[in-house]
Amino acid sequence: MTLNQAQQFGKALEIQAKAKDQFDENFKLHYRLKKDSQNYDTNAVDHRSQKVDIDSQQVNPNYCIGVMKDNQFLLTPLTSFHQLRPSFDHVDKERQLRLINSAQIQAEKRAAQAKIQRVGTEQSGMQQMINESNKEWKDLKYFSMNSYESEMELEKLCLFKSSRKNINGDHDMIIEKQGDDQWSLISSHEFQDLLAPFDKTEDFSTASILKNKGSNLTIEVLAQLSPIKMLELIMKKAGIIDLERLVRIMLAACKLANIDMLPQDQLIDLLSDHMYDFTVDKRKVALREYLINQIYRNGQITLDQIKKETKTQFGELKLHIQEVTNSLNEILTFKNYGNSKLHEYLKPKHNKQIKESWDKLEHECKKYQELKFYRDQADQKLPEQLISTKQEQQMKKQMFQLIECLVKHFTENKVSNYPKLITSIKDSKITVQDQDQFNNILVEYTVSMGDRIFLRKLENEQEQQVRDIIIQLFSLKQQYKKPDFKKQVNERLQQTDLTDKELQKLIGYYTTTQGNMITMIQP
Repeated sequence: MTLNQAQQFGKALEIQAKAKDQFDENFKLHYRLKKDSQNYDTNAVDHRSQKVDIDSQQVNPNYCIGVMKDNQFLLTPLTSFHQLRPSFDHVDKERQLRLINSAQIQAEKRAAQAKIQRVGTEQSGMQQMINESNKEWKDLKYFSMNSYESEMELEKLCLFKSSRKNINGDHDMIIEKQGDDQWSLISSHEFQDLLAPFDKTEDFSTASILKNKGSNLTIEVLAQLSPIKMLELIMKKAGIIDLERLVRIMLAACKLANIDMLPQDQLIDLLSDHMYDFTVDKRKVALREYLINQIYRNGQITLDQIKKETKTQFGELKLHIQEVTNSLNEILTFKNYGNSKLHEYLKPKHNKQIKESWDKLEHECKKYQELKFYRDQADQKLPEQLISTKQEQQMKKQMFQLIECLVKHFTENKVSNYPKLITSIKDSKITVQDQDQFNNILVEYTVSMGDRIFLRKLENEQEQQVRDIIIQLFSLKQQYKKPDFKKQVNERLQQTDLTDKELQKLIGYYTTTQGNMITMIQP
């Protein structure tokens, strides 16, 4: 089986090897079946296997790997060589189950009992196969050929004696400068702290910023930025990345943009600044977690005790104390949802969700689950910390009032326009003090077609789908014949269980008829 054939099965689930010395005996790869393949029968009622097992057969090695580097030819012998072939254990097991009680098996057993057993320790071929299948397997880590670990191993094959002694099994990276033009190695965990953003990514096993981070981080996108902005975007999106790859990516982007690359000194200084920011952030969160954990365990804690235990000044703890605790005579207790200020500026429709999240926070803060709660707040575009001044509170309150007024207006009017919307806001006695803020809210929560305005996101997903199709059709033509319009709507609908009556009702929300013609309703 070639590498391309193996990749067709999908990502390897796991890899196992016999329990003896590494690769002295066989190993096995397990691959999930690719269910989107044209060869996979999706209509089958019962599939006998959900994965493909590939067994190896050891072959006496007679090969080596050769690498050309710096006008030298480096040879590395292969200590073992394994050929991978699909195994069909599940088929063999089915056959055994079908024949286990058959007369043929019983006859074979009686015949086997009548045979004279061989003297000595020599085993039959069948017995050897049984013993082989009963041997213990142990799990091994699997790294694809594009992974960071595989690249490091390949790099080691090409190192000369003078440089190989500096590389150990922890994959140390040269990313720290000491003195004049002197570079030193630092350990992998320091490397992660230096180059990994505080919020961490889901995958630390690969250095590829294109494979896991999507199309929004490409050389073409980076080439539109200054080198400093390139670095910030890579650090934010890529997570962990080694210096060599970072420089290689930035060089390619700078070359495409026809600009100069950052000097090494400036690049290291910027990375050091990132490291300082991450350290400060980690200390803030650590203090906050420690404060919550102590109150959770003891019910309360004094301010002097927490300052003494953490060796921290009050100024550094002030924000956390105001955020998550009640303070009475410098005795701190855990704040609950009822006496927090969060509900004062939350959208009403979010109250239930936030209340449930807060309850979960109170019950599971021992495991620091409150971090998820605050990430949820960030996703809802709520402020990262409680608003301190009355002016900021008033602006935030006005913003939510505007949003509520928008939602209410479009609940009563499926189609509206700008003058009608402004009149509705004035009738609600909401004063728009910041026109830019109002425009931003309109852009975020509404969509327009000509002079018509619609609410961007509806609660009913089916209505949303039909409404968007109607907007799309009337952006092409001003009117349609009734049968043609309904036919085109049906053609664009995907995976819907709407009845004909329900579909006609949704279309009626946004259209009006004139004889045999149908047009979009006027606000």
